[in-house]
Amino acid sequence: MSAILGMFSRTGKPVSADTLRPAMDAIAHYVTDESKIWTSGELGFGQLMLHVTPESVHETLPLTVGDLTITADARLDYRDDLFTELAIPHAERSGMPDSLLILRAYQKWGEDCPKHLLGDYAFAIWDARQQSLYCARDHIGAKPFYYYNTPEVFAFASDIRALIAFDDVKHQLDEVEIAHYLLAGAIDYVSTFYTFFRDVYKLTYGHWLTVNRETLRTERYWSPRDLPTFRLPTMDDYADQLFELVQQAVAARLRTDMPVGTHLSGGMDSSAVTVLAARLLRQQGRQPSVFSWSPPPGDDFETTEHRRILPLCQQEGLEPIYTEPTQKDQDWLFDVDISTTPVQTMAIEAVVQRIAAQRGIRVMLSGWGGDEFISFNGVGLPTELFLKGNWRTLAHFMKLRSALRHPRNLPKTIRNFWQTVLTPILPDSLYNDLKRAKNSEPYINPDFAAQVNFNAHPPNPVVRTRTSIRATQERIYENGRLTARPESWAIFGAEHGITYAYPLLDRRVLEFIYAVPGDLYFQDRKARYLHRYTMARILPQSVAWDLVKDDPALINRNKQWAAEESESANSRSTDEARWARSNPWVDVDRLHEAILEGNANGEMVKRLGKIRAALDVMTLWERWGSPTETEASAESSGT
Repeated sequence: MSAILGMFSRTGKPVSADTLRPAMDAIAHYVTDESKIWTSGELGFGQLMLHVTPESVHETLPLTVGDLTITADARLDYRDDLFTELAIPHAERSGMPDSLLILRAYQKWGEDCPKHLLGDYAFAIWDARQQSLYCARDHIGAKPFYYYNTPEVFAFASDIRALIAFDDVKHQLDEVEIAHYLLAGAIDYVSTFYTFFRDVYKLTYGHWLTVNRETLRTERYWSPRDLPTFRLPTMDDYADQLFELVQQAVAARLRTDMPVGTHLSGGMDSSAVTVLAARLLRQQGRQPSVFSWSPPPGDDFETTEHRRILPLCQQEGLEPIYTEPTQKDQDWLFDVDISTTPVQTMAIEAVVQRIAAQRGIRVMLSGWGGDEFISFNGVGLPTELFLKGNWRTLAHFMKLRSALRHPRNLPKTIRNFWQTVLTPILPDSLYNDLKRAKNSEPYINPDFAAQVNFNAHPPNPVVRTRTSIRATQERIYENGRLTARPESWAIFGAEHGITYAYPLLDRRVLEFIYAVPGDLYFQDRKARYLHRYTMARILPQSVAWDLVKDDPALINRNKQWAAEESESANSRSTDEARWARSNPWVDVDRLHEAILEGNANGEMVKRLGKIRAALDVMTLWERWGSPTETEASAESSGT
């Protein structure tokens, strides 16, 4: 990705190139084609540019047009439609960079311009006439955007490491968010707004922000809750529209002359993206590099995911690249500072990035987000049927007749009915209490937990089945887990010159998926039915209609990694000096006992998320100290 950063002095103090230099230096390891600093009075922008689209090769950012200056990390899709909306003459369209197109949109629609912009973007526009800064982020957060705000200064950057490198940005750890991390665990923690630093926030996806010397305002411009539903005459009508939308979404993300890669797990989502990308690129005399997270085929080939990957690659004339991580690829994760760098799934993707960079790949297509939307499994439908009084369909769905004919299955059916039909009706507070009772306890210091005001940072709504398919999908979108992976991949990808794109999270695709009736997700006793029916026209039948997506080769390797991580955690238990130190956030004694007991009775993996969170927090304390100490250290060092 390209990286952007900037500072707005809200007191009118001049911003110079020297003001921006520390932030630029903090991410100088990004792979870029050029960099530039622009300043004007109390405002300064910095840009590290990575050329991806044909137009970006001739684009220099920051860009000034009249009273407006923009810095952007953006790829706009469906540009022809936007050209038409903006009435831009055909003679001006060829070669027009996305940044200039964004400026034209801002000139016409002002703060509402993101409603008309499709694609992945994070940008900032300085309006010299209004003396205000306008920022926006795409609807899924594919492009990171962090900001720092106080009455004296507003600063932003694509990477927290750049943001906290500004001399005027005080990086003080936020204990409320640390407490949330300990309670949720390393696997389940997610935040769409807060970070581990005070006054440092994320611009939430689907939002814009405007700031001047007196005020800061944010507003949501896109939400699935705002979308109407519709019905079409036949399943073929839905499938035809969906296929066209997905094909357009893939094509839009192939607007590049650079080498392209795709993920391929063997499931429907990555398979559909890979096939469409391969066919579109073949028309240009090119083909993608195809990456699988699974290890190469072994003796268990007939029972693994390779049975789906290889036939598809043979069908499209592709050669799959399987990943073989080394211990070094695992060990580096333990040294990553989680307060500045998200690491979701990087244990595997780091290997893909390394190989892709060697091949010069600059665009990586992923099927991420498919399971949550286009190929959703239909959870929420039973509760929806129950609440609407559609008993016959519900009985068929739950196989209640079979249960009544075989009384020995009745207890299992009752449990299934409670979990599938009734639990989604419970309010979040009761659901969370029940969930906490089942999960392993966090290793938070009780004294610390007692003094934290958790309401100061309301946690994101938990991902759970709701009372309908659409309500469940809306909850998934609001939770933020969908964005956590793209944020991580974007930052680490930038270090390899790789930009990620997610065709199945295209806004037009999502708007179609949110609008279709829920019963299309589950028909003929097959989950994900609409997507299967749609993509059966291009995918091998073993992929389109395989009802069991099992990846034993990958799962077995993940189990091995979990065991290795458990062993690493256990090895830390022998570091007596570390355990002898007090920690205000972590119950060190109980954590130490849990590691020793977990290793002894084989329960370590079950506790790993909470244990990993506690170990991460101990590392934060060792690295940064308390918020008070962090602030004092920052002031004494001038940072």
